[in-house]
Formats: sequence, structure tokens, C-alpha cells
Amino acid sequence: MLSRFWSWPKGKVEAKVQAVRQVIESEDANKLRTATNELLQAMQEIGTAAYQQPGPQAGSGTGDGGSKAGGEDVIDGEFKEA
Repeated sequence: MLSRFWSWPKGKVEAKVQAVRQVIESEDANKLRTATNELLQAMQEIGTAAYQQPGPQAGSGTGDGGSKAGGEDVIDGEFKEA
């Protein structure tokens, strides 16, 4: 599952972080905004890759249909109006 993350070019994100740090020191708001947006885009790509990972399939649980151990007869939804 994490193989996609390990193949991600770590240097790309680190370079963007370094760029933001350098721009912070210059105190130029427009350059800081641009550098921050570039870093956010790089992080967005990582998030996109994470959500493209195949997840567990529906119904891959225990297969017991959600019944409780012990064999209790559970009747759901019965009530009596007073």
C-alpha cells in the first residue's frame, strides 16, 4: 500500500518546503503565496495518490452477517406505545 508513497519523488516536496522557508525570510507576500500554493499542489498530488490506493472490498469481513456470538435472538424495532 505504501509503495506508491515510497516511489514519490521526496525531493520535489522537500524543494517546495525549502522554497517556502526562503520566501518567508524575504517577507514578500506575493512570493510567499506563490510558493505556498506550489507546495500545496505537491501535497495534493500525494493525497490524490493515497486515495487511488485500492481499499478493502465491501463484505470482506468475517462473513457472519453481523450476528453476535452466543446465538442471541435479537428482534430489532419492536416497541409498545404507552
